[in-house]
Amino acid sequence: MVNLTINSSNDDLKSIRVEKYNLTVNDESLKLEFKAASGDIVYWINKDNREPNITLIKEYISDLLKGGEICIREYSERKYIFVKGEDAVERQFTGGRI
Repeated sequence: MVNLTINSSNDDLKSIRVEKYNLTVNDESLKLEFKAASGDIVYWINKDNREPNITLIKEYISDLLKGGEICIREYSERKYIFVKGEDAVERQFTGGRI
């Protein structure tokens, strides 16, 4: 199980116990799916100039998930999400919640 903390653009803070997660990659983007008792949460992340390698993005997020703790801060006005783990440095990605 993974602890997911979501801080949305309106400063709504949620802590969710994730039962299952899935990462799906295509050439340009990553789909990150969380399954929890309260419902499914899905994010998309695109590669960009700051983070041009989608495979490395997937590896970073996979490592955080293996650690059992992930925090996602949403900045939907700019289509950014900021992701970090318990001991990791926060990284910014182009993406958002679906």
